[in-house]
Amino acid sequence: MVNMPTKGILNENYYFGLTPLDSDSFYGGKNHLNKYLRTKFGKRFFVISDQMASFIGLFDRRSPQNSIMSNSYAEKKSNLEVINEARGDVLIAGLGIGLIVLPIMNKPEVKSVDIVELRKEIIDLIVPQLPLNDKVKIINANAFSFQTDKKYDIIYSDTNADEDTVNLGAVAKEYFKQYLKKEGKVLVFNWVK
Repeated sequence: MVNMPTKGILNENYYFGLTPLDSDSFYGGKNHLNKYLRTKFGKRFFVISDQMASFIGLFDRRSPQNSIMSNSYAEKKSNLEVINEARGDVLIAGLGIGLIVLPIMNKPEVKSVDIVELRKEIIDLIVPQLPLNDKVKIINANAFSFQTDKKYDIIYSDTNADEDTVNLGAVAKEYFKQYLKKEGKVLVFNWVK
């Protein structure tokens, strides 16, 4: 059983501190995941969508008390930098619930969005529910063994660390440098409370 926050607590955390510009221009309107994602169960992973509480979370049955990703205020705030920076060709390591995919693909200055996701089951749970456009390409592979000749303007790594990985952010920055264009930038998920 998943312990879900009550509606009041969730909404206070969800909206607290977000300016109308942050919430409306990036996560609102046609980019609002609540319009698309519904509760769905796979063998290992599952999506919970509570429309009344405006909550969406991706969970792993191995650790159902913690979401892998959600549309919480903290997740949204933590991902604002990559949405702001996104331009040209973008590579995202880790799909999650697709929180940043819609705002990034809908930016006119973005030409392409390649998303590398290790777990096929997550792809199957999330991708069919999202209104992805022609800019988006989903690649089922390990982000740290994925190879391409393509170069990117922005690379964003939001993957879960294996127990052996001490500093995944530093590893990601070093690994993904090989796929950057001359003026490109590697960003890594940085949890903001």
